[in-house]
Amino acid sequence: MSLALNQFRSGEAAGLTGAPRTGAATGTPSAGANGFASAMADSIADFQTAHSSATADADRSRSAHEARADDHARADDHARAADQAAAYRERRSMSGDRPAALQDRADRAADRSADRWADRVTDSAAARTADSAAARTADSAAARTADSAAARTADRAADSAATRAADRTSDSSSAGSTTSLANASSANASTATDSVAADSAADRAGARTGNGEQSSTGQDASSTEPTAAAQSADSAVAGATPPHLGTVASNASGLETGEPAAGEPAAGEPAAGEPAA
Repeated sequence: MSLALNQFRSGEAAGLTGAPRTGAATGTPSAGANGFASAMADSIADFQTAHSSATADADRSRSAHEARADDHARADDHARAADQAAAYRERRSMSGDRPAALQDRADRAADRSADRWADRVTDSAAARTADSAAARTADSAAARTADSAAARTADRAADSAATRAADRTSDSSSAGSTTSLANASSANASTATDSVAADSAADRAGARTGNGEQSSTGQDASSTEPTAAAQSADSAVAGATPPHLGTVASNASGLETGEPAAGEPAAGEPAAGEPAA
């Protein structure tokens, strides 16, 4: 038990030395969403290790105390047997006139028994005190381990929360930059579309103005075309029609021959009733 107490006082019990450990009980949280669960599992493992160590130390102390109690009981049995044998020998060796000596022997045996009882009571009290001290030490160690594990868990949770917040802030900044670029591109595209639409409107307005002018010019030309056509036709007719201005004869096919019809004056001759030129 003294070895266990020394280990607890010096902090060399399992889980209390502060030395780095390897494996699943290192307390290092894993990356990703299960980091907090890993930290909690590590804390629980630390607490269970400390509690198991304290329980083992208490069991060893209790076993040592029980062994000492057994040793005391065996010693008492041997002493009692020795006293009984001595008393028996004295009774056999004493004569009837020596009762005082027998009483003295009995008194001394009673004194020795009382002393041994007092020693056992003292040892039992010391053992109980040692057990209580070991239990308090184990409870204190377990409490410190639990507090340390809780503090580490809180620190890991805070670090994980800070990391997630920083990641969300970075993602939001990236998304904001992307949105700003998209908005700028959309604004530029809208401006270009408006410019193209304005150019198209100007082109259509110019085209309508040109079409109006052409239509007015076309109307003037069309209004003059019949006169010119008529004049051309008249000129053609005047050139093609014989100067007698009368009815011409037709051939068998119904085509005009250019000769005057019957009863019509010939070319250059005045008609009937007209004076000669």
